[in-house]
Amino acid sequence: MDRKGKFLLSAYYSSGKVAVHPVSNKGEIGTAVQWLNTGGGAHSIQTDPSNRFAFVPHIAISDLNRHVWAHMPSSDYILSHGSNTILQFNFDEIKGHLILNSPGKVIAEKGVGPRHFCFHPKMDILYFSNELDVA
Repeated sequence: MDRKGKFLLSAYYSSGKVAVHPVSNKGEIGTAVQWLNTGGGAHSIQTDPSNRFAFVPHIAISDLNRHVWAHMPSSDYILSHGSNTILQFNFDEIKGHLILNSPGKVIAEKGVGPRHFCFHPKMDILYFSNELDVA
């Protein structure tokens, strides 16, 4: 859920997509207002404490044989083929739209595999666990 409880944000690992669905005052989930192709390995999505930004970590998938292009509302294209990336979006909390931020992604060190993340409760810091990094 976004921080205001008005939208359900979901990530689809195998198909490499994220979606935004409105949530009614009764808690009913509506038809998606947005679907984005972000590339294989999209593990999760959540907004930051200000509800202005959303992040989508992509773990590396070594056997993904196809490239998935992600079309963003700004008409920019991102290539994410299961690489070690964290996509960064601006989140419109009124319309429920994700808009590619600038920069649009953070590329982690090779073989790291960013997956789970949380925000520091008081400071402007975002922590990621790196599933594939054994060091």
